[in-house]
Amino acid sequence: MFCDLVDFTGFCEAADSEDVDRLLREFYGLARSAIEIFGGVIEKYVGDAVVGVFGVPAATKTTPSAPCTPPCGCATASPTCRASPAGSSR
Repeated sequence: MFCDLVDFTGFCEAADSEDVDRLLREFYGLARSAIEIFGGVIEKYVGDAVVGVFGVPAATKTTPSAPCTPPCGCATASPTCRASPAGSSR
């Protein structure tokens, strides 16, 4: 599963480095939690993206559908985890 932030480049151009760091830390934590809840593991972090894998080291009955649910959890878990500068609204 690959999950990244929408308009992250635009956010970085307008935000302080502290805001970028805060957003990435929150996003990484939310993504990690959502992936692990469904039996996945983080394969790697790439910039503003998280790559999770499922069925490692052994597949389960839910492995084929497992990658479908965590992105929904990432997207709805926190209203503060948005790629927009502090104080602006989307």
